[in-house]
Amino acid sequence: MKKVTLIGHALTGLILVFTFISAASGGESAAPAAPVPLQQALHGFDNRDIVLTRWVDPYGSRPTSFQQWKESHGDPRDFDARLVIAGSASANSRDLTGMAVIINTDLYPQIAAAIDQYVLDLTSEGYSVNVYTTAGGNPEDLRSFLQARYAEGMAGCLLIGDLPVPWYEHEEEQFPADLFYMDMNGVFTDADSDDMYDGHTGDVAPEIWMGRLTASPLTMGSADEASLVQEYFAKNHLYRTGSLPVNNRALVYIDDDWAGGADWWDMNVGMAFSEHHLVKDQWITWATDYESRLPQNYEFIQVCVHSWPGGHAFKNPDEQWDYTYVSEVMAIEPVAHFYNLFACSNARYVETDYMAGWYIFLEDYGLGALGSTKTGSMLSFEDFYRPFGQGRTIGAAFQQWFVDRASGGFEEWEISWFYGMTLHGDPTLSIQQISTSTWLQYDNGAASYMMGLPDESLDKYNVRFTAADVCTLATVAIDGDFSGSTADVILYIWESDGTWPSTPIDSVLVPYDSLPVVNIKDRNIVFEANQQFHIGVSLYNPGPEDSMWIYMDNGDPAQNRSGLANNGSWQTLSSYWGADYNFLIRAETHGPTIATMAINTNTLPDGVAGQPYAAAIEVDGGVSPHNWTVASGEIPNGLTLSGSSGLISGIPTVGGEFEFVIEVTDSGDPPQIRQKPFGLTLSIMCGDIDNNLAGPDISDLTFMVEFLFGGGPAPVVRASADIDASGELDISDLTYLVDYLFGGGPAPVCL
Repeated sequence: MKKVTLIGHALTGLILVFTFISAASGGESAAPAAPVPLQQALHGFDNRDIVLTRWVDPYGSRPTSFQQWKESHGDPRDFDARLVIAGSASANSRDLTGMAVIINTDLYPQIAAAIDQYVLDLTSEGYSVNVYTTAGGNPEDLRSFLQARYAEGMAGCLLIGDLPVPWYEHEEEQFPADLFYMDMNGVFTDADSDDMYDGHTGDVAPEIWMGRLTASPLTMGSADEASLVQEYFAKNHLYRTGSLPVNNRALVYIDDDWAGGADWWDMNVGMAFSEHHLVKDQWITWATDYESRLPQNYEFIQVCVHSWPGGHAFKNPDEQWDYTYVSEVMAIEPVAHFYNLFACSNARYVETDYMAGWYIFLEDYGLGALGSTKTGSMLSFEDFYRPFGQGRTIGAAFQQWFVDRASGGFEEWEISWFYGMTLHGDPTLSIQQISTSTWLQYDNGAASYMMGLPDESLDKYNVRFTAADVCTLATVAIDGDFSGSTADVILYIWESDGTWPSTPIDSVLVPYDSLPVVNIKDRNIVFEANQQFHIGVSLYNPGPEDSMWIYMDNGDPAQNRSGLANNGSWQTLSSYWGADYNFLIRAETHGPTIATMAINTNTLPDGVAGQPYAAAIEVDGGVSPHNWTVASGEIPNGLTLSGSSGLISGIPTVGGEFEFVIEVTDSGDPPQIRQKPFGLTLSIMCGDIDNNLAGPDISDLTFMVEFLFGGGPAPVVRASADIDASGELDISDLTYLVDYLFGGGPAPVCL
């Protein structure tokens, strides 16, 4: 059965169409006490009722057709793929995340140094990386190549440069479809044999994550592909090493056609960014206003606006249009790293100077942009922002979103919305801080009934919540129909005796037109771990015609958490109505900031075998306590790694050059895991057999005689006593040392 999401079912219906419930209520102004079934009223309502993004270009351009694109590119030569870098830390004690980097053969020599650094960055984080160059071929060739790598353990890939483009056609639209490369076992068909896929069957979910860096269509400012890609990887390296920080917050900018759903979408973004700023006013969302916000230092920007590859088209309620062009974005140079472009065809990478490309290929900022190569874009945003906020990479979070959409197969309307979705940028990047947002919800996500306020005996509805950890109450979402009232609403927060509301904590007067989402973060209401509290609503001074309806689920799962005030007495829905249903009231809480974890020690100091050594592997971010382990290789004999502090210490008994990989795991849920390779050089003093750092002298000769003939202790550093480099400690070493000290013989030559 296809997964039902909140935004795709009841809540989107609430936000975008406030009047659909009137049929169920019979147009009555007085709300009945008994719950009213909603199944008939809600039947058939889903995401397809949201306004589809559309191509709006003031100059009247149209999308490049497949035939036009094919004629400009000609027939490809035979497919050729070659392995140029195997960057795997193959001795790792745990399975690494396998990744393939696939680069156009002609482009690779120009960016080889940047790729070398990128591979070092990836392997230090625990990836097993293979870099391939490819030339020629068609999409089937490249997909077959990816399928072979997937069979070998590849989890994802990055495509760089001009590579075969898979085209799909659906309902008169022709567009690139990177889902073709993400789905490793689905069946794509071309019924009319025109070299565009038009069918997709079998297991249609993507098995791998993927990103792309396609810079060749970007021509403004005399840009050249190699320089753009090199600059991108320079930013990428700075970001990974913590040298390109921006404010850990998001801008959510939503134009008129989606303003009704803006509060819910803003809450979805809040799953990844505790600080998120929503702009939705239909008289404010204008090109000049959007442009003024681009330099204001946001880690993430979600913009919802009609567009075309060359820009955004904002409108106001007077149906006037205003435009932000690619050239203007280039001149502004936004201070942001990631974008979610709910913007028609912004990510259509077969068009010259496509907008998603310029968002990520600007000189100073820009690392990743999600968007569509056609009309439509991302919906059910929570399925992306939740894993993204938990520390998953942008590629893995995008893949998870696509997997959720594919559950049960894609319907026709879903193909229209989602098949053009793609990720521009490095798919292995994650945000700077792990989100501390927690979504508290006890209903099952489906509105099945509604109850009305007020009536003769009922005046308050509430839900009992339990804080998962120390947290601040941030936002409250109330799912219902408020179109029958112009009375304001009081939002109450109570302490709890475990079942009923007890001591009031706070109340907020909410204007009737500000529902269904109420932001109360500035009230600074803090709860301890496992503390219970209640959130409820009531109408404020309602008139005789005012009524509001709160939606309820159908009682699964049973939580016994929803209650109402009946003639001043609290009782649960179970006791009032005889069934344990739940009001659709939810809360978003924010915990303490959790920074993304990073190992900030880059090198280890050299040491001397036989002498005390101590050096710590330090880490920033994550949730304490941390645990350090040697993931691959071995640290020198005599040294140990403290699992609780990351301190490497002891007296090494061997000299030489040693390489190993340190892994750090934090205590988060899910845990963050980071790896970094290290080298350690330990020198020895050849002939310093007694390890007193005085060099070869008579005391070393005495030590050696005692060891060989008198049962004395062995040398701490065995190699320092093998002064003839024979591999054995014997009388020849003693003879060699006597000759050196007293006969003018050669200096010791230990291995």
